[in-house]
Amino acid sequence: MESLLLYKKMEQNIIVQRKKENNMFTEEELWELRQQIKLNSIYMADYQNDFGIGTFSTCEFFEGYVDYLEDMMEEDCVDIKTVDKFMVALNRYDTSENLFNWYGCFEYDPLPIIREKGD
Repeated sequence: MESLLLYKKMEQNIIVQRKKENNMFTEEELWELRQQIKLNSIYMADYQNDFGIGTFSTCEFFEGYVDYLEDMMEEDCVDIKTVDKFMVALNRYDTSENLFNWYGCFEYDPLPIIREKGD
């Protein structure tokens, strides 16, 4: 837990905004990021990525995404009472469109890119 807090503090110290004109990811970029991580993992290392986004921010974002998908499943009355049924449904609901819709729920970019100080 202490290492997570230390990492979060490090992230806060070196966060920079997206350099794109609109400062947000495209649907294709988000899906590429999604393919680089292991969804619903309990290990921080599974959230490392090539985008320069810290593992803590990536983990938080995708944990929320899984909750978002679970809410969608419940609204659609999908049976997710067992782990096996949940994982099958998760594979059906985990799409680039749903990921982009989740990302669109934020007023700010929840996936800040990290750079070394001075970049």
